[in-house]
Amino acid sequence: MERRPDKRRREQRAKEICADCAVLAECREYAFRIGEQHGIWGGMTEKERRAYYLADR
Repeated sequence: MERRPDKRRREQRAKEICADCAVLAECREYAFRIGEQHGIWGGMTEKERRAYYLADR
């Protein structure tokens, strides 16, 4: 099982990569459209996508 600090570091690194991506918005929209529940998509974690989705309702 991944330790919380390790997960945070991994997620932060993925977000750094996403920040320079030319298709960030499209990636994020795709994750929302298919209901992706795992990983970093469009620069957002699962938890962030869930919160964004719930706030949008």
